[in-house]
Amino acid sequence: MTRKRRRQVKDIEQIENEARRIEERAALEAEEFAALSTNSQIVEDDYENRNLDTIKPGTLRRYNGPGSYMRRYLSCLAPGTIFATRDLLCFARRSTVDSFIQRMLKENHIQKLAQGLYRTRPEKQDIVKEEEIVRAKLRAFARESTGKITDKTHRTSTYLISGSNSSLILTAKAVKVELKKIGPRKLALGQSRVGTALLAIWLKGKSNCKEEDIANFLMTLSRTERNEIAKMKRLLPQWLTDRLPSTTEAIMSVMPQQ
Repeated sequence: MTRKRRRQVKDIEQIENEARRIEERAALEAEEFAALSTNSQIVEDDYENRNLDTIKPGTLRRYNGPGSYMRRYLSCLAPGTIFATRDLLCFARRSTVDSFIQRMLKENHIQKLAQGLYRTRPEKQDIVKEEEIVRAKLRAFARESTGKITDKTHRTSTYLISGSNSSLILTAKAVKVELKKIGPRKLALGQSRVGTALLAIWLKGKSNCKEEDIANFLMTLSRTERNEIAKMKRLLPQWLTDRLPSTTEAIMSVMPQQ
C-alpha cells in the first residue's frame, strides 16, 4: 500500500470515528430529552411569530432565542411565585426583558404587583400581602428592613431599609409604600422586638419623646427583654440613653403592665 493510500485510509477512519462520536452524542441527548419529556410537556413554538400558549408549571418551550430561556424559567416557578424584572436580566438585555414582560401581561400569563414586581398566574385568585411584595423588592436589591411603620391614614406604609430611598405603588390597592434609608445602628436595632420599640421612640425625636413614653415602653417588657436594654444602649443616641434608667436594677424596678 502506498503512502498516499495509507494517508487516505487514515483520513477515512478519522471521519468514521468522528461520525460515530456524533451519533453517540446525539443518542445520549435524545435519551436525556426523552427522560425530561416524561415529566414536562414539550411545546413547539413558532420562532417567526413567537406565538405564546398558556404557560403551566413544568411546561418547556423550544426555539433559539432569549425568550425561550425566560419562558422556561417562569415555567419552573410554582403558581403564584413572586419575581422581579431583575431576575430575568441574566437571560437578555433590559429592553428585551421589558418586551417579554409586556407580552406575558397581555396574554395573562403573569400578574403585575408593583413596578418591577410580578407573579406567575396563581391557581386561585387571591390578594398578595403587602409584606410579601416588600420582601420580594428588598430581596431583588439585596437590602434589609427593620419592619413596617404604618401611617395613621393607612394610605402610606413606611419600611426602614438599608440602601437608598425608594417607593412602591401597589397595583391591587391604592397604597403607597415608602422605603426609607436608615443608618447601620438603626438597622441593627430593628432585628428584635425590644430594639424595634426603642427605634420607634428614637424616630419620634428628642423634642417629642416624653417620660411616659419610656415608662410605657418598659412596662410592656418581660424581665428577659429588660436585660437586653443594657446591650442596646451602645446603638442609641445619647439623649435617649440619658432618659432610660441608668442601671439594670432601676430598669427591673419598673412595674410590668398587668
